[in-house]
Amino acid sequence: MATEGGGGGGRAAFKTVLVGEPMSGKSSLLRCVKYGAEGFDMRYRPDTGVDFGSVRFQLPHNNDITLQLWDIGGGAPIATLISTYIANCQAVLVTYDTTSEASFVGVLKWLDAVKAAGGGGGGGAAAA
Repeated sequence: MATEGGGGGGRAAFKTVLVGEPMSGKSSLLRCVKYGAEGFDMRYRPDTGVDFGSVRFQLPHNNDITLQLWDIGGGAPIATLISTYIANCQAVLVTYDTTSEASFVGVLKWLDAVKAAGGGGGGGAAAA
């Protein structure tokens, strides 16, 4: 978490990485955060890389929180680089398609990948 400010107010940025099988809703979730409900799209477009979005929340006492969402593609080439993307993140969100058993079973693979990449303990990302 990156923070700055003082004197009763401050800013914090929380890096969250979205991982999961292809077609598990990562990009849809990111688009909804970036553009609101109108960002949701039922059409599937495979990702070929990484997408990023952020949303800022204003809290009482002049405190701001910025949630940074990193959507990494679910394909094998991107998955092999997971350690690069989860570096210095505060959370990893594993997504799955509730209509696909294979997508749900893939959650374990992604949790293992996050843990192997340095998440799930210490000062990095937590996987549960």
